[in-house]
Amino acid sequence: PLENALVFLDYNNDGVVDGNEPSVRTNADGIFSITGLPGYGFTVLTDNFTVDSSTGKNLSDVVLKAPAGSTIVSPATTIMEDTGLSAIEVATVLGLPNGVDPTHFNPFNNDVDAATALAVEKISHQIMTTITAIQEAIEGSGANANDAFSIALNSVGVAVKTKVAASKNNPNTQINSIDLTDATELSILTTIVQVEAAKTGSVDFTTLNTIIDDVEAAIINVNIAIGNASNISSEESKALFGLSSELQTQIKAAADDPNNSKSKITLANEADV
Repeated sequence: PLENALVFLDYNNDGVVDGNEPSVRTNADGIFSITGLPGYGFTVLTDNFTVDSSTGKNLSDVVLKAPAGSTIVSPATTIMEDTGLSAIEVATVLGLPNGVDPTHFNPFNNDVDAATALAVEKISHQIMTTITAIQEAIEGSGANANDAFSIALNSVGVAVKTKVAASKNNPNTQINSIDLTDATELSILTTIVQVEAAKTGSVDFTTLNTIIDDVEAAIINVNIAIGNASNISSEESKALFGLSSELQTQIKAAADDPNNSKSKITLANEADV
């Protein structure tokens, strides 16, 4: 749940809250109520006032979206909006439990199955860990925060669409889920990142290429640790989920001093996690 995130209806799809667009801040449980024109999905902006309640840490410079008709805004619904894929396609690629509709399933509702809720929350944190780590690497290599987030999100979106397209091209095969703890998958993803980053013309690839291997290794280690969470709201789980924030800090330090990347991104060492 994101506390004090800004939710609005983006009537002109420009990513900015305009005077005629209704907006509201979420409460401590990430809940909001908003009244406006029908047929629009939610857009959420996070800033220095936004707190991720599952970690107790700030989550800034992130944009989340959900299709019209959704009751939940999450990493999964954001990928749906970014890719144009269906709820079933995105849920399958992300490895969400069977029957989970990302546009309506809230893992923090009291009446949901605890094991299903935990599985969804861990996947959400692994997605956001991956996106925000890549975002920090791109921003540290010269892009502004908005462009860096877009590159990171679009790259994950391309990876997801590739999985769906592979299945459509061969109808006899099922859609393969993406594994954000797998070295091969992360290598493919960071290759996509470099292609997406090249489109902006604002990224210093000398810096990015110097730190990217350590960024990959750290993402894998943190996502593995997140996968070990055994309770959706325990202090231990908060600490595991909070590793994402520490990873961002380390990547920023590495981008400032890329030649010492290994000493800056200590989460690239499994033992240090």
